[in-house]
Amino acid sequence: MPKLRWKDVMAASVMQEHGRSVRSLARDLGVAESSLRERLRRHREGIEDGRRRQSEACMPWDEIITTWIAEHIERPGRPSPVKFLYDLLVCEYGYAGSYKAVLRYVRRRTPLPRMRPHRRVEVRPGTQVQVDWFEVPVHVEELGGAIRLHAFVMALSFSRMWAVLWSVSRDMLSWIRCHNEAFERLGGIALSTRIDNLRTGVASGAGPWAVINEGYADYASQVGFIVDPARARTGSDKGKVERRGRDVKRMPILDGERFTTLAELQRVTDERIEALSGELLCPVTGLSIRESWERELPHLAPLPLSFPEPFDVQVSRTVERDCLVWFEGRQYETPARYAGRPVTVRGCAGEVRIYDRSGELLRAYPRGTACRILLDRTIDDFGGDDRIIAPTPLGRLGREIVLERSWEWDAPRRSIDSYHDLVRRLS
Repeated sequence: MPKLRWKDVMAASVMQEHGRSVRSLARDLGVAESSLRERLRRHREGIEDGRRRQSEACMPWDEIITTWIAEHIERPGRPSPVKFLYDLLVCEYGYAGSYKAVLRYVRRRTPLPRMRPHRRVEVRPGTQVQVDWFEVPVHVEELGGAIRLHAFVMALSFSRMWAVLWSVSRDMLSWIRCHNEAFERLGGIALSTRIDNLRTGVASGAGPWAVINEGYADYASQVGFIVDPARARTGSDKGKVERRGRDVKRMPILDGERFTTLAELQRVTDERIEALSGELLCPVTGLSIRESWERELPHLAPLPLSFPEPFDVQVSRTVERDCLVWFEGRQYETPARYAGRPVTVRGCAGEVRIYDRSGELLRAYPRGTACRILLDRTIDDFGGDDRIIAPTPLGRLGREIVLERSWEWDAPRRSIDSYHDLVRRLS
């Protein structure tokens, strides 16, 4: 319940003279009717609040507090927290009062701190999306009932159109997958993406000094947007997605609602966002969010023909002379023309993908196999160039007995008759 201030009592006194009831005034002010009646009576009778004449609880320590204020509050730079003063009084001077009493005592004797206003900005259409994770309690039967799921929220800064994707985890696979699906729902790629300083996006630092996670930087380069990290612990840098994040708990999901599968939860969320976008207004255009989004769509870059495969690990490796690269305890073959050159290896969902520096996919192999050296002879190699001599070709016998894919060694064996035919042909 809000505190009844002196100016509230004065305003209520004037309104009462004009015929307003005390009950309606108390309801408007959000205070108890009995408290307002008592304050109005004391105001009419000129009775002063006796609490003003009472001495403060911290008065016996005035000299100590005054000295501390001069040393810690009024000095240049960032002032020390009043909690330090409270601990000093309790530990060394036997103070038994409350922390709030100390805080009030200090505030009455120090000037108000300088205010730093928040500057509101609006961006041009198609220039920015803001993304963040939010944790929401949801009931999903296939996940065991009540669970706290991660909601990935992406919001266009101009039109305020947004997308929500549900995920069990916040690893790199989920991070990239949610980006792909959110861009599809928003119908295009914005120029920049404002992110928080989570590890899947930022390797170190924050804000303008952030070092972008290598895997995420490559993903952004392939899709075609600029990564723009927010400053640390500064929610106002991504206020538009923070606003949509607060709505996740009360707009797409209703209290006590239960879902059978995660897919059902996602479908219901998409339907409700579609309906809400037609009801909520965009403060820039004055139109609904959906209408504003339709006007922003031409300013977004088109979606790629195919999004990069989600991955949770990305490393740079130099191809050895035997055309192999190491990754997760296994060796993978690359084209011979890349021997001695760096390549990018990604651990995707069920696959290991090898890319050159331009982003071209060179090879893809199954991930996590029992096979420790994965060779693929089904792809024709090159015949050499100015830097690389063509590898020694296989002979007639070698072409017959070589494993085309080394991880498929358990293929059906040849019959004894086929061996005899092979020996006769090659003799």
